[in-house]
Amino acid sequence: MKIYLDYNLFAYMYDETRLDLNAKVRALSDRHMFPYSPAHMEEIATAVMNAPTIETMDRLEAAMRKIDSVSQISRNVELFPVSSGPMVLKEEQPLACFRRVVLHYDKNPIVEENEEQILAFFKVGDPHGKLANKVSNLADDFLLNSDHGRDLQLKLLLDIDFSFRCKSHGVKDFTWPEISGHFPVLERAIELAMNFLEQSRYRPEHISKSRSRMHDVTHCIYATGCDQFVTHDKRLNDKVRAVYRYFGVPTRVLTLEEFVARDYD
Repeated sequence: MKIYLDYNLFAYMYDETRLDLNAKVRALSDRHMFPYSPAHMEEIATAVMNAPTIETMDRLEAAMRKIDSVSQISRNVELFPVSSGPMVLKEEQPLACFRRVVLHYDKNPIVEENEEQILAFFKVGDPHGKLANKVSNLADDFLLNSDHGRDLQLKLLLDIDFSFRCKSHGVKDFTWPEISGHFPVLERAIELAMNFLEQSRYRPEHISKSRSRMHDVTHCIYATGCDQFVTHDKRLNDKVRAVYRYFGVPTRVLTLEEFVARDYD
């Protein structure tokens, strides 16, 4: 079984703040895989590139220790993006992935600024959070049989980038068997659906959390390559469940407590 851990769980294991998690992963590591993804390296890179009060060498040293921890937990198994075909599993040192992420990090400030603007725009339509309070209480299958689901379908159909990717890869519908076979299509579909949840005010993120949400979306994409996705973020848990239900993604979403208590024998 492939189990995807949200980055905060890797951080807990590194800091040893949840010893029950460390024990659980150790107990399962001989029979199950805990792959990492570029999203994990992006979070480490963000800490390196956005801590100006800490000396550069100290930041890099801390990053190297965290990368080594990811290497040990994942055993260097990576969920790897491709330009054609489905996401693949490959063996690669996390440090090699980290180097690629840092090499292209100059693009991140632009992406982060766009992300913040998007969240601010959605907030304008619901300044006091009344809509968010209403929509956030809906069940995680609310996208399947509601106006929200039809609106999301329309959003997918009208997105030029998504339409181009579907046409380029011969994808004719939004079902999981179709989109899962083409990573570029899957990537955009998940991204649009997560953006739609923000627009609909379902468990919306605060504007100050724009960078964190950007990483959440990426984890949501890569976790589809695993049997389970474990996160300690309740807001993310709810949103991922809704998106996965909509597309029929078979990945089971678990809280940290559910994962630790679960019997894998």
